[in-house]
Amino acid sequence: MTYSLRWFCFFTFFFSTELLAYSSTDGIEFLSFTQPEHNPYGYLQSLSLEQDINPGYGPYSKTQYEFEIIPLLHYQISNDWNLINRITLPLYNQPSITQSNVSISGLGDISSYFFFSPVQHKHKTSWGIGPCLMIPTASQTPLGTGKWNVGPTAFATFKSNKLLIGLYAYNLWSVAGAKGLPAYDQLTFYYILNYDLPHGWYLTSEPQNIANWHATSRNRWTIPIGGGIGRVFTINKEETHLSCQAYYNMIRPQQIGIGVGPTWQAEFIFSYLFSHSLS
Repeated sequence: MTYSLRWFCFFTFFFSTELLAYSSTDGIEFLSFTQPEHNPYGYLQSLSLEQDINPGYGPYSKTQYEFEIIPLLHYQISNDWNLINRITLPLYNQPSITQSNVSISGLGDISSYFFFSPVQHKHKTSWGIGPCLMIPTASQTPLGTGKWNVGPTAFATFKSNKLLIGLYAYNLWSVAGAKGLPAYDQLTFYYILNYDLPHGWYLTSEPQNIANWHATSRNRWTIPIGGGIGRVFTINKEETHLSCQAYYNMIRPQQIGIGVGPTWQAEFIFSYLFSHSLS
């Protein structure tokens, strides 16, 4: 088994969190929560590093590791409209589903999501809608779809006092690519629940729900339940947050009575928020 990517993901995340911890103790007052810290679409731009650990993956019940680099860019294209671009670059260490002692490491398919969102002036609600694209950049076939995938995406959030609720969804389907690989058609949606606590802490739940429309009914849905906790700090006077979450997949793909979808999901997220926009 190759461990290089797994250790790269671990140490990148570890040193990012260490930087956050030391910077936050340098006499900087903890921030009271406002909408941007919990709303990935309410801030001007950000860079997030996310480490996902998924035990119980595949027929041999191994652990899948996914590390994502996620820049979020904000452009004000007119007096009334913003363009928000969310890019996801995934790196995997993934167990083979055909051999028990083999894992596959490398780059997955890169995705880009575009949201046209009206300029908000201290409103409690925000929303955006637009197209999304998944590019077949995977370094090895099992790590991607081998297809060019396109579809719609949208989000909506509402902030009330200490509570933020929202929904983020997209559906991608294949339009071109390798003919020998199966077609792709998948819905992914997140419901967002965040509740502010004293001293910069917050509770959060943002599970990733999936529907694979080409799968049979028993293999179609992944529905997790759970949540976690996070805290806001500052680095160079910019708002930064760190959170950890855990989810149990109460519904997951099954095959001949053996679970092939992960049983659990653990997420560790570091986000650095920038207080200026691109134009």
